[in-house]
Amino acid sequence: MSEFDFDHYDKYSNSLKENGFFLFKELLPYELINQINSHVRSIFSMEGDCAGMENPCIEPGVIRLANLADKGRIFSEFYAHPVVLQAISSVLGNFNLVMLNARKTLPRYVGNQRQAYHTDTDINQNKGIPDEKGYFSCTAILFLTDSTIENGATNIIPGSHLSYSLPQDLLSEPTARLSGEITITGKAGDVCVLNGHCWHCGGSNKSANERLTLLAHYLRPDIYRDKCRMQYLSYETKMSMSAYELRLFGYSPFLQTRNKRETLKDK
Repeated sequence: MSEFDFDHYDKYSNSLKENGFFLFKELLPYELINQINSHVRSIFSMEGDCAGMENPCIEPGVIRLANLADKGRIFSEFYAHPVVLQAISSVLGNFNLVMLNARKTLPRYVGNQRQAYHTDTDINQNKGIPDEKGYFSCTAILFLTDSTIENGATNIIPGSHLSYSLPQDLLSEPTARLSGEITITGKAGDVCVLNGHCWHCGGSNKSANERLTLLAHYLRPDIYRDKCRMQYLSYETKMSMSAYELRLFGYSPFLQTRNKRETLKDK
């Protein structure tokens, strides 16, 4: 485990509370990152033009993979990492992992790859802002390659989760740079945990190399999510999981069906 163990809880929980994010440096070891990278690239190669079709998200100069928790047990080293889960818990309390995706930003893209500022919340859930129970969305980002200003690292407005507002409601140019914006740069193996209500966006990749990240999305268990945006787990994958992991995905470890908020069953 990295230097950021449970003894540092106050440090990262306070940062998440005040700033809306925290960067865990070197959370995953170099050897493991190499293995995950190799597996992700093999999935990209295998899926080809169908990559990410389970959860379509069209972005210029970006290719995605979806449903990754069903495509390799190695990913649990990230999404079920105890430090990641402790950080998520400090924001949400109880939670489920609802989706695991990969995002590859292509190099030297001609045009604007910069995302619009957004939150990782659903406007159909209390208009996308925290409700009487508090925050309901959180995201963990694993850097599989170094993230730099040049290759389009994530931009964040610190403290914007406290505004109880959405960028699309307030910004006339949501892709423009904002006052107070910072860029979360880091090395492969770093993990950024982000309050899903915090305003953020990916940048444009002007470098000669792709930027690759894994995105794990967590929600409070009472928050509904459309079936097409839920992580699917095959029978074989569920059988390989511990009871703890099944609960993380919202499944009963005995019935292997999701709890009452979502009743997806394998056909």
